[in-house]
Formats: sequence, C-alpha cells, structure tokens
Amino acid sequence: MYPLTVIFVAAAAVAGFIRLALLWANNRLTIAMGSDLAVKAYRNTLYQPYVFHTSNNSSTLISAIISKVDNVIYRTFAPSLTLISSAILLLTLIATLLVIDAEVALTAAVVLGGMYLVITQLSRKTLIRNGQEAAQAIAKP
Repeated sequence: MYPLTVIFVAAAAVAGFIRLALLWANNRLTIAMGSDLAVKAYRNTLYQPYVFHTSNNSSTLISAIISKVDNVIYRTFAPSLTLISSAILLLTLIATLLVIDAEVALTAAVVLGGMYLVITQLSRKTLIRNGQEAAQAIAKP
C-alpha cells in the first residue's frame, strides 16, 4: 500500500470522527438549550394568576408550550448551530488548504463556490414557494 493512500484514509477517518463528534455536540447543546427554554416557559405559565389557570385548559397549555418549544429548537436553534459549526469547519479547511497550496485552494474555491451559487439560484424559487405555502398553512385557522 502506498504511504499517501494510508495518510488519506487516516485523514478521512479522522475527519469523519471529528464531524461525528461535532454533530453529537450540536445535538447535545440544542437539546440543553431547548430544555432550559421549556423550563422557563413552564415556570412563566405556572406563575400566572389563579384566574388564568381556571379559564384555560391545562392540557391545551402544555400542548402549546411543547409545540412552541419544539418549533424553536428544531427550526431555530439546530439550524443556527449547524450553520455556525459548518462555517467554522469551512474556515478551518480553507485556511489549511491555503497553507498547503494556495493556487489549488483558490481554484477549488472558485469552482466549488460557483457550483454552490448555481445550485442556490436554481433552488431559491422552490424554497420561497414552499415557505409561502407553509406560512399560509400555518395562518389558516
């Protein structure tokens, strides 16, 4: 076996383990933030005046809190953390590639960046349409 092959396989394995650890940490942090948010939401609900509790069904309140907290966790926290961690990983990779071979790194960045922009432009209309449909579905009673 060639030494470069062994180095490549080892680097790919290490990168996979790092990505897996990053995914685990993101999920753990997202769930912890969601738990804190849920505790605060329940606490705020419990400290409402007595009249509030007598005029509202507790199962409806609990269901609403769970639904809202889940929306915040999975539609805000998780994507935000994924974006931040991916940006950090991307910057680290770019810096490493620039140190190794700047010309190849810049060429690869232009090609991959161009492909990314094309894909983004092609999927943008679909994403906007789906977002509008989702907003209308939520707005309907």
